[in-house]
Amino acid sequence: MKLSRIPLILIILVCSCAKLKTESEPHQIETPTPTHTDAFESNTYFIVPTQKYSQKKLTIEQHFEPAPTEIKTSNAILKLGKTQFSEIKYSYNPVTLNIEISGLLKIYSDKDDTLSAEKFELSGIQDKNEMVATLNQKNTSQEAPVIRAKVTCLTILQTNDQNTEQITCQKAIVDFFVFYKSQYFTDQFETQIQKSDVAKLPLEQIKTEPTEQPPVQIIRDENEELQTEGSETSLDSRYQGQVQVTNVVEFLNSKETKTPVETEAKSEIVATAEVETEHEPAPLDFAMFDKNNSKKKLPVALTPEAKEIKLNTNFIQSAQGNLRPKNQAIGFPDSGSLRNATSLVETQKLFKLNAYFSVVSQDRERFYGTYEINQVIIKMGEFINKKYSQFKLFVGNVSAKKGGKLSPHLSHQNGTDADIAYPTKTIEELSPNGFATVVKKSSREMNKNAYSAEKTYELFKFAFKQTEYPVDRIFADRLIIQDLCNYAQQKNEFTGDDKIVAQKLFQNIEHVDGHGDHFHVRLKCSENQPACRSKLYTKTNGCSEHAK
Repeated sequence: MKLSRIPLILIILVCSCAKLKTESEPHQIETPTPTHTDAFESNTYFIVPTQKYSQKKLTIEQHFEPAPTEIKTSNAILKLGKTQFSEIKYSYNPVTLNIEISGLLKIYSDKDDTLSAEKFELSGIQDKNEMVATLNQKNTSQEAPVIRAKVTCLTILQTNDQNTEQITCQKAIVDFFVFYKSQYFTDQFETQIQKSDVAKLPLEQIKTEPTEQPPVQIIRDENEELQTEGSETSLDSRYQGQVQVTNVVEFLNSKETKTPVETEAKSEIVATAEVETEHEPAPLDFAMFDKNNSKKKLPVALTPEAKEIKLNTNFIQSAQGNLRPKNQAIGFPDSGSLRNATSLVETQKLFKLNAYFSVVSQDRERFYGTYEINQVIIKMGEFINKKYSQFKLFVGNVSAKKGGKLSPHLSHQNGTDADIAYPTKTIEELSPNGFATVVKKSSREMNKNAYSAEKTYELFKFAFKQTEYPVDRIFADRLIIQDLCNYAQQKNEFTGDDKIVAQKLFQNIEHVDGHGDHFHVRLKCSENQPACRSKLYTKTNGCSEHAK
């Protein structure tokens, strides 16, 4: 496998202005089909913060989880809400791939005193067809803040042959990194596609106040299967971005990026070794295996101490030689898309008899998702099979191959959602497709014998207890949630060893119509999905709010 050049990531940085109340449009992937890259002119866009609400007001009035005031990484703590950007210009040339950002940065103390007010200029070049570009600061004084940025490019175009993609940076996420007087700061912005003289204005003059939106009202036929995840009460949060995968200290201390020649030479060294590997069920990128052969030559690192090697925009290679995809989920679960998707059906075929899950209705081709949702389904299947011999998960809708709207759902758009059947009490009670009706849609009658409260509760608890791929939310029917609460209370789950997990479970499970025969699991955005964007949900009082 020939490796793409690895763009060296260096980034800038600066911080979040909690005082700015801004409205940003949901991400939509751009899919025109230009014949050549110079079909675009060099354009200047304006950028706005990704959080578009008054955090303080909504936290108090609607009981949302408090927005963070800092982000902790492996080697730094970055402050949020103590920087303010204005007069920002974002320029991108799709021919030269040059990116420039300029503006004014103010840094505030914990008492909101102004510590610094400096103009800045950043520039960098997008390595061809790479998703991440690094911007460095132009000449500045020693007393001025150190500012760098990483740009995650979101515009994905299909080439003429439709088999390859071209990544450009008209639509992009910008993560700023700032260092000033022994403190680190960060802030995140996204570009607005249209050209506008607004780019010349301070952010304070841009009208971006959120407007009141009425609750989504769904009118449907009673017999229609409709899952309305996406109509739940939630707020738009940040993109996952580049903060967690950036060595902030090294990035801000580094003077300049390496040249493409240096980067390419390093990539070629990594690519020289190959090993013949017997396939064993393991968290690999299953799509990389030949469908007709369980053996596959996988590149491995030459040095055993290497932890992870970045192959290209789409894959990461571990020290063991395993390949896994990244940069798959784009945007929100209810307004997004999916690229380089992982097929759950291919995973099932590879595991053969050791696949403790089954994908139903495969002819509908709704079994694509991120690597992470794939792994969670594998883990949950292994758990229920080990704890309850011979049981397996039955999986319904995940996402379409390229994500986007998946009728009749409002979600399932970026590969982080999956529908899973409630486990039954015995194997003999399974319906032909595994999805037994526990709560009828029309009469709202509940058949407690159609599912196992014990197995369902233990499965939910496991989902929240495992932390490798964190679960963000579970949607289920209200009557089933109440039944699970009663079960947990009878088993003294809130005073036992798993009391913290039990409380977490019922704080993050929510009723949404259409979940009488299955539950819906949604994952948090992972650090390997930088274009993924999560929601902020209301937090309940736990089981006491759900129980009868």
